[in-house]
Amino acid sequence: MDIHHFPSYTELVIRGNMTTPQDLGRKLLASVIHNRLLELSELASLCGQEDLMQLYVVVHELCRQGKAAIKEGNSLLVKLGDPHISELDIGVYTLECDERTLTRHIEELETEKRVAVQEAKMYVAKNMRQAARSCLRKKHVLDSCIEKRTSALNNIRLLLTHIHEAKSDAKVLEAYKLGVAALKSTLKGSGLTEDSVADTMVQLEEVLDVHHEIQTALAQPMEAEDDLEDELAELLTPQNTLEKQLKELNVPTDLLEPLDTVPASPSCLKMPTMEPAL
Repeated sequence: MDIHHFPSYTELVIRGNMTTPQDLGRKLLASVIHNRLLELSELASLCGQEDLMQLYVVVHELCRQGKAAIKEGNSLLVKLGDPHISELDIGVYTLECDERTLTRHIEELETEKRVAVQEAKMYVAKNMRQAARSCLRKKHVLDSCIEKRTSALNNIRLLLTHIHEAKSDAKVLEAYKLGVAALKSTLKGSGLTEDSVADTMVQLEEVLDVHHEIQTALAQPMEAEDDLEDELAELLTPQNTLEKQLKELNVPTDLLEPLDTVPASPSCLKMPTMEPAL
């Protein structure tokens, strides 16, 4: 693909190849294909764009705006969302290409192995034992190749997993740093220190003690309440206590009648009958 013969972004707009100049650019930036290297043809397939010329011009315009990057070589590589392509990006792209290549080779080897097994069965059915053995030898060789390719594929996938985990860990660490900085700024702005908190807690304890003393003082009864209690106790003094007081005053007890012998009402008293005078 000769990129030097591509028209410019403005020329495409003037020709009317794009109804809106920003449409494809917005579509690319809105996609999830960010911060990874892709071949231009792969990017076109992912975003459903058939015109590679138009796609390249739009990506080139995004590069001019600092929203994408292009690396030209054996294949045209594009990175969206970042104007820089690092060695890590190239390494990840190489590993991903190797992963796809190994996966394709393993699939081809598996197909060849199935064919070898079918041929061996066919030769056995025809009683061609030497040909069947040759097919089985081929199957064993293919098994060995598949095992080696599978081991290499697992290693590549493990490396890619570790790389992605490292990127995630770096983002988490950066989030931790931002959180620590924000917390320090908050503590500094609010004056929160270990000494200030300790002083405040001491003052709080003192205030609570004073408040408790105030509540206790407010709950104490007044002197008038004590007088009322004494008077109430006198009203509730039982009969034996009254007798005791009378004895102390040298009043004869025979002059006292038990309370239960006292008539309940004056109507119960018997008056002497008077005979009429002659």
